[in-house]
Amino acid sequence: MSKHFKLIAGNALILLVLLVIVELMLRAADVGSYGAAPMNPDPVYHHVHPRDYRFVNYSLNNDYGAVTVTYDDQGRRSPDGGRPANQQGKPSIAFLGDSFVESNQVSYDSSFIGRLQALCPDIALYNYGVSSYSPAINYLIVKQRILNSKPLPSKVVMMVYSNDVRDDETYLASAVYDQSGEITALNGGKPSAIMSFLRSANLFRMLRKAQLTIAFMLKNKAQEKQEQKVVGNQLEENPDWEGTQSAAYVLKTARLLARHNIDFQLTAVPSKYNDFFADYSNPGFSQKVGAWAAANGISFIDLTKPFRSWRESHEEKLFYKVDIHFNDSGHGVVARALAPHIITNELYSCNLLTFN
Repeated sequence: MSKHFKLIAGNALILLVLLVIVELMLRAADVGSYGAAPMNPDPVYHHVHPRDYRFVNYSLNNDYGAVTVTYDDQGRRSPDGGRPANQQGKPSIAFLGDSFVESNQVSYDSSFIGRLQALCPDIALYNYGVSSYSPAINYLIVKQRILNSKPLPSKVVMMVYSNDVRDDETYLASAVYDQSGEITALNGGKPSAIMSFLRSANLFRMLRKAQLTIAFMLKNKAQEKQEQKVVGNQLEENPDWEGTQSAAYVLKTARLLARHNIDFQLTAVPSKYNDFFADYSNPGFSQKVGAWAAANGISFIDLTKPFRSWRESHEEKLFYKVDIHFNDSGHGVVARALAPHIITNELYSCNLLTFN
C-alpha cells in the first residue's frame, strides 16, 4: 500500500470520525432536524411520508417560523408528542387531501384538525394529508387503508385543491389496473435506501436547508415586487372540475364509502387571490366543485363564504404572503366552518359553544 494511499485513507477516516461526532452532537442538542415535506417514493401511493418521523419544518421565504412536525407509525401528521394510545377504538374521522390538510406550516394544535381534536377529545381524528396528493391517490388510500382499519371511521372528509386536476393527469399516466380495469396502484418508484439514511442525518438536513434557502433567495429576488402576479397567476389555478378524472375519483370514493355506511363530505380550498384582494367577482375553483357536488348528491362544505365573511370584517388575510397555505387565522376559520358539519353524531361529546 503506497504512502499516498495511506494518507488519503487516514484523512478520510478522520473526516468520517469528525462527521459522526458532529452528528451525535447535533442529535444530543436536538439541532438540525430540519425537513421540507419529506416524502419517499412509493409503488402504490406514488409517494408517502416516512413513518415514525419527526422534523422541523421551515419557510424558505420566512412566512412562518420553525414548526415541529411528527408523523406516526402510519406516516400521518400527529400531535408533536405522538398520538395517545387511548385513541385506539374510539369513533374516528379521517381527513384526506394534500398539503392543505397535512398543515405542516402551523403547529398541530393550530391546524384545523388539531383544533377540532381539542374540541372533541372523544373522537380520534386522523390526518391522511400528504403534500401533492390528489383524488386518485385518496381513492386508493380509502380502498386499501381506511377500509381495512378497525374500527372503520364514521366519516371521511376530503379537501381538494385547484392543482389536483393537473396532478391526477400526471399520476394516472403511470397507474396500474387489474383485469377488471380497477386501479390498484400509482407507481412512484421504490424508496431509496441512501435517501432514507441521509434524511435521518441532522447534519445533512442542515446542509440541505441551507442549500434550498440560498436557491430560493437567488430565484425569487424580485418576487415581493411582483406579489400580485404571484398570487394571481403563478400560485393560483382555476381549472374546470366537471368531467375531469379528479371529479370521477371523488365520486368513486363517495360511492365506495356509502357501500360501507360511512359518511363522506367534500370541501375545497378557497381562492387565495380572492382572499388577498377581496375580489369575489369571478367564481373560483371551490364554487365549481360545490356546484358539481350538488349535482351529484355529494355533501359539500363551502369555505368560500366564511373566508369572504372574515375578510369583510378583518384586515388580516387568511393565507401566508408568499406560501400558498392557510396561516393560523385561516386554519381557525376552516375549523369553525367544518365543525358544525362534521361533528354531528350524538355519541360525540363535543361542545361547539366553547370553540374559538
